[in-house]
Amino acid sequence: MFGILTVQCFFYFDHFPKDKWSFKALVSFSWFLELLNQLFTVWWTYEFQIRLFKPQEPKFLWYVIFCSAWIP
Repeated sequence: MFGILTVQCFFYFDHFPKDKWSFKALVSFSWFLELLNQLFTVWWTYEFQIRLFKPQEPKFLWYVIFCSAWIP
């Protein structure tokens, strides 16, 4: 979505240079918010999928053993 919004912002600034500064500020602000969203998404993904990754043991080991005993 960030790429689509970036293209739309460039299109807007290129085709409507005489718009009010308030409209330009609104477009720039929405682009900036989407940029922050992308940065936080990348950070969150890295943080929880790479940095904090550790093999998890089953929370109920007895349940896993019991259920696996029923599988032929």
